[in-house]
This record gives sequence, structure tokens and C-alpha cells, in this order.
Amino acid sequence: MHLVRVFRRSLGAQLRAILEYQADFWVLILAALLTQGVGLLFIATVFARIPRIHGWGPWEVVLIFGMMVLAQGVAELFAEGTWGLAS
Repeated sequence: MHLVRVFRRSLGAQLRAILEYQADFWVLILAALLTQGVGLLFIATVFARIPRIHGWGPWEVVLIFGMMVLAQGVAELFAEGTWGLAS
């Protein structure tokens, strides 16, 4: 239980650190949106030239891409701050 409290406090500190500088926060949001947009643009470009890849259509690939991005986002939210604990 102690570790859960330590993790919650560390997560709160990480979120406060991210939100401390508003311009940095908005640049981070914009960069994330651009990264996801470029990924979707790449998928659209590939499927504009090739309608199906081994039976996979564009919407199936977008679904897989979305699940990967969601998992990465959750992992970064809960674990990104642990890299800086040592310092």
C-alpha cells in the first residue's frame, strides 16, 4: 500500500512538472498531434496506392494503429516520470 501512495505522489509531481510551463505543455500536445497525424497520413498514403495488404484494409490498420498509440500514451502517462526518479 505504501508503494501505491508513493506512486500516486510521484505521478502527481510528474503531472505538475509537465503543467508548470504552459508553452511547453502546448508544444508537447502539438507535437503529439502532429506525430499521430503523420502516422495516419502515412497509412492513408500506403492504402491509396495498395487497397489491401494481405487481406488487411485501411480501417483494420487504423484500428491497430489507434490501439498502439493508446497503449503508448497510457504507458508514458504512468511510467515516463520513473526515468527521472534517479536524478
